[in-house]
Amino acid sequence: IDVDIVPEAHRRVRLCKHGQERPLGFYIRDGTSVRVTERGVIKVSGIFISRLVDGGLAESTGLLGVNDEVLEVNGIEVLGKTLDQVTDMMV
Repeated sequence: IDVDIVPEAHRRVRLCKHGQERPLGFYIRDGTSVRVTERGVIKVSGIFISRLVDGGLAESTGLLGVNDEVLEVNGIEVLGKTLDQVTDMMV
């Protein structure tokens, strides 16, 4: 488990699973977030945590919560990707 604080109130959390014996321990959904840009406030599609699995890796860290936005998987940005694509990236 590795945590970095990055700009704009983002937090980078790195969960490492070892094989299939212990999954990441959360479910994801698609949705929208609001971002402030130089052009004003805009809505952006994104991927969010919808549920934590009791006793799962994500819950045990205490670092992730429901409605947290997933920005990257394995160093690859998820912006513009579908829910199915991001799910496949996490497997």
